[in-house]
Amino acid sequence: MGYRWMSDALKHIADLSRTQIRLHAANHPFYMIHDNIRVVFHKETQRTNNQTHGDNGTAATLIEIPEQYRDWPHIDGDNLLEPETLDRIRSFKHGSLIRLLLKTEEFAKYEHGDSPYLAFPDPIHPLPTGPDYQVKQHMFPAVPIEETTSDGNLLVLRSCKTWVDMTSVVQDIRLGTDLMIPWLGDQLTFARLKHLKQMRQMHRCASDRLDYLTPVFGWFHAKMLIGEVIFENYRDSKAG
Repeated sequence: MGYRWMSDALKHIADLSRTQIRLHAANHPFYMIHDNIRVVFHKETQRTNNQTHGDNGTAATLIEIPEQYRDWPHIDGDNLLEPETLDRIRSFKHGSLIRLLLKTEEFAKYEHGDSPYLAFPDPIHPLPTGPDYQVKQHMFPAVPIEETTSDGNLLVLRSCKTWVDMTSVVQDIRLGTDLMIPWLGDQLTFARLKHLKQMRQMHRCASDRLDYLTPVFGWFHAKMLIGEVIFENYRDSKAG
């Protein structure tokens, strides 16, 4: 197993993954995620022209959406005002509160804790599971593009379009008329993508206006920030 063998194997895997990505993007719904990365290249023997250095880049991932979710029912604010919906929301709130109380130390030995009257309500519409509902993700090759600016994000979008083979005139028409792509990122990426769409609203072509792009804030980052805030507020100082 030599270097040439490893290189050929990795190239074969990359080509196969690229084919699968293009096939899915051409026929099925998907959404995208990208974020900045910084890679440090360490040098064991440093010289003037051989120094340890770091490069900024961007990593992107395509998430396949199973075909079963293409025509998923639309939910808007009016659904939350329906009496039946309000009753279900109320029962789930009560169930969450009771479950939280039963996990506390004060209710650990409560003799009626396993009563069916205190059980959490059954799910109304449980999410289906199984092989047909698997969500697959495909990582794109990291590109040496800094997405710290609006122009950088535009270059990232073009790079992703090239990778999924959406650069032709036919695909431009599809992007402008038929396709809507949710694009996830952290708070900065989300803000830059929204600003990028605003900057390009005067273009006549729908694909140039990025009409297909739907920036979505990645809530995972919000959870990280909330956890950090809670930790910083409640941790003790070095003095005790």
